[in-house]
Amino acid sequence: ILQALAAQATPRLYDFTPQGLTNLAWAYATLETTEQGVNNHVCRLLTTLGKVSAERSSELNAQDITGTLWAFAKLAPRKFLSSDAEQALRVHVESLLPSLAPRHVSSLMWSVARLGLAAGQQSFDAEQTLTDLSAPGESSNSRLMTLLSKRAAELSDEFAPQDVANVAWAFARSLFRPPADVVGPVFR
Repeated sequence: ILQALAAQATPRLYDFTPQGLTNLAWAYATLETTEQGVNNHVCRLLTTLGKVSAERSSELNAQDITGTLWAFAKLAPRKFLSSDAEQALRVHVESLLPSLAPRHVSSLMWSVARLGLAAGQQSFDAEQTLTDLSAPGESSNSRLMTLLSKRAAELSDEFAPQDVANVAWAFARSLFRPPADVVGPVFR
């Protein structure tokens, strides 16, 4: 049935509401379809879903963008987001920073780290991450982690234990080193 639903939904994704796109991504990620072997219909759905979500990123609110990135992160290491889609979603996350609640920030940090976006990598590679982090200049991915880290510091008094765990995991997973002014507030 998942294959049939994917085949029916793919050509109609532009008709979905932003929340509908997020819910569809969440559902397929929750079912962990990648572990059961993804057929062409499901692959096409997820790839198109990533493209449509990126094209309509300005319509996604904080919950939608958080859920969408969580879904694609959950599906990792399978890559259904193109570099252009990642960039569009990254830019939209930056535009939403002031409105992000603690759960959004921690989940986005987890998602960015899992997707390998923290160092601009397709999949986790510790050696490449260390090279990227020590390179001069700042990639747009490390910029996003820096901005999310600073927002995490602003909201740290409101973090639930799971939020702290997500942020710590994101730092460890991505080997991203937060600015010094972030570490104290988040992990006190």
